Amino acid sequence: MDKQSLTRLQRQLTGKYVATNGLFWMAYVCIWGFGAVYLKGKGFSSTETGIITALGGLISVVFQPLLAARMENGGLSVRQAFMLCLGAACICDVVLLVCPAAAALALACLFLAVMALFQMNSAVLNSLGMEYVNLGIPVNYGLARGAGSVCFALLSLALGFVTERFGVDALIVLSLVF
Repeated sequence: MDKQSLTRLQRQLTGKYVATNGLFWMAYVCIWGFGAVYLKGKGFSSTETGIITALGGLISVVFQPLLAARMENGGLSVRQAFMLCLGAACICDVVLLVCPAAAALALACLFLAVMALFQMNSAVLNSLGMEYVNLGIPVNYGLARGAGSVCFALLSLALGFVTERFGVDALIVLSLVF
């Protein structure tokens, strides 16, 4: 591949990776950044919210190495793993939306699953950037991470107003949109 083609490919992949980071972190803030707001809005106590959040993190700690092993053994590509986690989180989000009066335990389990899947996917997203670098395509990883941080911050600013105006289910809708 000549230098001009490599530069063009680098720009294209960097652009896609920047957009993927921005959108992912916007969805992430809806779930992790405002998870306590969502759970409180659904009637959970502060203690229950803390337990659900902690369990979401712990579950991702258990399953993340299993997902990584599956990727390393060739069972899943990085892109497949990313889409698998994202797809599973979307399915849980849709169930949360269509069953708003679900029992507290079911709601807690679904939201906990969404939290764990997003937490796991943050590591997979980093792996996606490293996959390009390992293929000899130097994507601008710093620019992508910076874009993700800016998107997270800007949406955080807006989400307070959004949840006040439209309710906590707007967080789930927005996590699906992004």
